[in-house]
Amino acid sequence: FGEYGEDAQEELLAADGDAAKLNALMVAYPDWVEPANRLATLRFQDGEFANSVELCLKILRQKPWHFGASSGIVMCYAKLGDMEKAQFWLSEAMPQQPGPGREKWVERMAK
Repeated sequence: FGEYGEDAQEELLAADGDAAKLNALMVAYPDWVEPANRLATLRFQDGEFANSVELCLKILRQKPWHFGASSGIVMCYAKLGDMEKAQFWLSEAMPQQPGPGREKWVERMAK
């Protein structure tokens, strides 16, 4: 999560658990998904599952392979009682093991 340099990484670590600081980082670095990922986790922990889903969707639009957002959206939909959407997002996640399944996933995402 240091793709924006040491200063940004330090800001992210200092913002952990602070929604206002994470939102500020999302504004300052709109293409960096890690502040949104941390905020999605915080929202999940606070029981704000619908808000966490929106953040996960934002992340997945930018990085469809993002493991935290992929697993997070499944957990959120399960908590919301929407097992159909949870199952859908589980099926959309990048396979964890290398092989033909992952290759097909990469080809599909590259289109």
